Amino acid sequence: MASDQLDELMGVLGRMRGAADRLASSSGDDDAFREAATDASLLFLELKATNRAALEGVEATRATTAKAKLDLDHKRLELQNVLYEKGHIQKEIRACQDFRSAYDDETIGLCSVAEFKRQAPGEWKEAGDDPHAVMLKRLSHELAERKKLCELEKELEARKRTLQDGIKSRRKFLDGLGNQLKGLKRSTAPLQEHLALPITVEEKRKGAARLLPPPLYVTYTQLAAAREAFDDDFEVHIEGSVADAEALQRKAAAAEEEEARRREEGAAAETVAEAEYKAAGTFARDEEETRKSKRARVSENERAVDESDPYAAHPLRVELRLDGASFTFTYLHNLHVVTADVKPREGGAGANKGNRR
Repeated sequence: MASDQLDELMGVLGRMRGAADRLASSSGDDDAFREAATDASLLFLELKATNRAALEGVEATRATTAKAKLDLDHKRLELQNVLYEKGHIQKEIRACQDFRSAYDDETIGLCSVAEFKRQAPGEWKEAGDDPHAVMLKRLSHELAERKKLCELEKELEARKRTLQDGIKSRRKFLDGLGNQLKGLKRSTAPLQEHLALPITVEEKRKGAARLLPPPLYVTYTQLAAAREAFDDDFEVHIEGSVADAEALQRKAAAAEEEEARRREEGAAAETVAEAEYKAAGTFARDEEETRKSKRARVSENERAVDESDPYAAHPLRVELRLDGASFTFTYLHNLHVVTADVKPREGGAGANKGNRR
């Protein structure tokens, strides 16, 4: 269209050039001059029309160009969006291809391919040779198996709760049974004493035996076991004050606790003191003083049992009555020895032999 208008404009300009030549050549001829002037005027009008058409064509071309440019920008934007989506999808594809799970089959407990083939042959055939399809089938199979195991776990939990409730009820019964037995023993104590039953006596002896020092405890248990095993005609008794023995045991326990506390405090103080003494260069001299203070504390704890008498005896004694004689075994705390005192019993065969130790 623009080329046609340009050709038309060039044609008008050529005709105007011809009219101008005619005007120049008809200077003496009025009729030829007027005709050439008329043609030139008409050509000017045609030139204006052609120019107007050319300008309108330019505007139309500009509008068409602007519309085409707008369409081009829209298409370019769509292309950029598509390229962005393409890059994002390719990135996701590479991430999926390069993905390495932190949990392998052994970690998540997934059954092996051979086991899956044996347990679910139908699903194995459906998967074919595609590794991805096989993995999906294995996961589906594992999900079904775990659902079954969850149901089984719920059943076992319900059974466990039932058993625990039964155990609680029985334990409650047994806890109450102990108190009932104690009440029964207290209520039947006069009857046991009247019938000379050994139940209460044996319990008292066992309670007293627990308070004996280790040497006397071994002596008592050995003699009592021999009497029960061989049914010999001798008696074994625990004599002395049970209350004093309990007090002595409490005193010894308190002394041990105090000694443990002092050792902890002394260890902490010695650690600080050693650091200070090493820094001052006086550690070797004061180490001997520390050992002396330790020995002093140990001796004080040993005297906690009895502070005055080196021959202090334990409040409880073991007495063996055999063939008219009474053998009394006594434990001396500070000497750590057991003494045996032999006395004749009234009417016994050894009444004329006197006392022996």
